Amino acid sequence: MDCFVALLLAMTGLGVTLALCGRTAEARSEVAAGLRLAPDLTVGRYRADALACNTVYLEQRERILAGLRLAGAPEG
Repeated sequence: MDCFVALLLAMTGLGVTLALCGRTAEARSEVAAGLRLAPDLTVGRYRADALACNTVYLEQRERILAGLRLAGAPEG
């Protein structure tokens, strides 16, 4: 994994975590920084990039998608 991808994952992961903890302003800041690096980051793209069809995995991804929405990621 290159540094760019690792940084993007860290920023969006932190944004999702903050959003799910109710720290929306901080979450939006992190996701906005991620969007500056990768403007094509959207909820729809993340949903489409699922790597498996396991029910538990997909349910966990839904929680991440909810956090992305709360943090202001576009639906796309």
